[in-house]
Amino acid sequence: MIDVFIPRFEPPLFEKAVSSLRAHSAVKTVMILAAEGALDLTRFGAALQQCPLKIFGGVFPAVLYQGMPQYEGVLLIGIDREAEISLITELNQLQNFTANQELQSKSGFLFIDAMAGGKDAFLAHFYNTFGIKMNLVGGGAGSLSFSQIPCIISNGGLNNNAAILATFDGQFEVSVAHGWTPVSDIMKVTETKGRELVSINWEPAYEVYRSFVEQHSGQQLSEHAFFDLAKSYPFGRPLIQAEYVIRDPISTNGKSIMLVDSLAPNEFVYIMHGEIDSLIAGAKRARGKLRTIEEKGLICFDCISRVLFLGDQFQFETAAVSNDQHLKGALTIGELANVGEGYLELYNKTICLATM
Repeated sequence: MIDVFIPRFEPPLFEKAVSSLRAHSAVKTVMILAAEGALDLTRFGAALQQCPLKIFGGVFPAVLYQGMPQYEGVLLIGIDREAEISLITELNQLQNFTANQELQSKSGFLFIDAMAGGKDAFLAHFYNTFGIKMNLVGGGAGSLSFSQIPCIISNGGLNNNAAILATFDGQFEVSVAHGWTPVSDIMKVTETKGRELVSINWEPAYEVYRSFVEQHSGQQLSEHAFFDLAKSYPFGRPLIQAEYVIRDPISTNGKSIMLVDSLAPNEFVYIMHGEIDSLIAGAKRARGKLRTIEEKGLICFDCISRVLFLGDQFQFETAAVSNDQHLKGALTIGELANVGEGYLELYNKTICLATM
């Protein structure tokens, strides 16, 4: 893979980056990962429509380049394989997605509008169509403000309420880890409304959560500064012989809790806890699951909330994954992965790696 990073989007800089990739005859497809900061979406969308290369990607809170988060700029990754690209628009209308069964034997990248209302239904439909055979990695695109923006990149420009799938012949490795561990008794999710967690064990979700977090942390959980403490205490849905699926609590109205991604009624969850060392150890474990060591072929999709949690220590997470700091990828709003063994999962606060 050949990567080009431009520190800010300007049409001449973007055109120059595209031209540099076109000069490499081996480049067949380009993955474009853009940071939302200072990005003029109208001009960027127009530039994408004029791009002569086959492209796919997304706009994210930040991108990862040389092991560091970049909150402005565009990363172009030239891939020496021809991709079959499917743009899925209007996720709440699943009939718009026509599946090619031949894709089951391939590996791919999947990006989805993190704020799309039909996201959960689409992912369930996707899994029911392809099963466990396709290795996938990717994540949720969009703005850290949680306001919906056009964020899915294709040769047609930018879309919202959309997803894009790019598949390649053969299999590439995918690994997932996070470093969060359960610290509570198991709890039952008894009522939800979309991403809103209304009740746990038939009691108001915030009261159950606040009582445990304050007892465990020795600190007071405030409605107005909820995320300051809640970022250390996500929810975790257990899986058999696999990483917990993490759900990130981001705000409260004093009764229910708003999550980045939804939980379903009758699911069982734990309150999880982590520290800087455990998250860095989780990233190291994700790298240890991969057999391939080629640094330039390594792509990372890491949760933006891990960056917010780790702060200045985030550099140690990327160093645990890539010793030469060549690590590239996106900082996502939810991480997507299927390692060919189970359900296509949407994670939060998790690191996903892929080697091509």
